[in-house]
Amino acid sequence: MAFSDADRRRPCAGHDEASTAGVPGTTLDTAAWDAVEALRDPRRRAMYESVRRAVHPVTRDEVAVEHGVPRSIAAFHLDRLAAVGLVEVDYARPPGRVGPGAGRPSKRYRPGTASVQVSVPIRRYDLAGQILARAVADSPDPAAQQLTLRMAREEGRATGHGLTAGDARCETAHEVHHPDHDLNDDHNLDDAADVLQRFLAAADGLGYEPVHDGSVIRLRNCPFAALARNVPEVVCLINQQFVEGLLEGIGCARDTAAIVKGAPGHCCVVVNRR
Repeated sequence: MAFSDADRRRPCAGHDEASTAGVPGTTLDTAAWDAVEALRDPRRRAMYESVRRAVHPVTRDEVAVEHGVPRSIAAFHLDRLAAVGLVEVDYARPPGRVGPGAGRPSKRYRPGTASVQVSVPIRRYDLAGQILARAVADSPDPAAQQLTLRMAREEGRATGHGLTAGDARCETAHEVHHPDHDLNDDHNLDDAADVLQRFLAAADGLGYEPVHDGSVIRLRNCPFAALARNVPEVVCLINQQFVEGLLEGIGCARDTAAIVKGAPGHCCVVVNRR
């Protein structure tokens, strides 16, 4: 599969985030350390994960209820996360509340666009990746592009096989236990819904943050965002082939397909149910 002119021009959704990684040739950016420090508190880290998992911006009241803390405690931690760029803030009234007497808009929190990377000493694997991706994009030899995509698919397939090698590796927060599953484990492992659950677990473990949206599985985070932002014509197709291989390795490629069709704020790859 060669890269077409359309691929080279394709905008990449969800890859406009700012990075708080260290600047080359300097000490680590203070902002990165501030963000890491903010996440040291276990309760605050749990609230951050709640904001990332939510399908819509959340209020202080919602977070307080979820974590069983007073509203003031939730506000303190959420505002600390906002101060370091890990979450962003807006204001809106609840649906249906309009006009006089509707009350003040609620403060809402959604995942921030900052990407935090800390390495001591500094490592710049992103720079190496960008050089390699640029070399593939600019190569006049279609065979180089085809080989890159084939290797991405094979890597995804191998990753899928490895992640499903044992039942323990499939146990994540995405999986829901059904009492009758214990009656016939072999049958249920072959069930399409269980296999799809494996993909959700694997994708979540790889950092994609998958979420169901009707017949589509959207990937809310792109693990290759920094590269995709700079070389989308290569990285988005590599990503698509990797996810396609992951589906094959897990065993649900028959019922699903990975395509490049991202929504704003999401990974450029989505998984369609056939």
